[in-house]
Amino acid sequence: NNRTITHMHPTTSSTKEIGQAVYVNGTTQEIDQPAQVSQVRQEQLIMGTTQEQVYEIPQVQVEEIIQEVPEVVVRQMIQEVPQVVQEYVDQIIEQEVHIPMIMTQ
Repeated sequence: NNRTITHMHPTTSSTKEIGQAVYVNGTTQEIDQPAQVSQVRQEQLIMGTTQEQVYEIPQVQVEEIIQEVPEVVVRQMIQEVPQVVQEYVDQIIEQEVHIPMIMTQ
């Protein structure tokens, strides 16, 4: 059994050119359609060990309560309070007095 295997390595080349945008005039159509939902689910399974890394990010919450207390001002007042004193004063009052006269006969 003589077999001959020939490997061919073709040469490929590609060219990418960037040109200016070309605008083509056409008719505009506006169509009302229900919403379209697209879902793509991918899963890749690889044989081997499973490794799980959990990172805990500590969060610090600071709550500052500032209550401004106004400065205490001491105010000294002197208030004179008059003292009530009872004082008896003699008064002279003129008054007419009628004295009956006794007449003898």
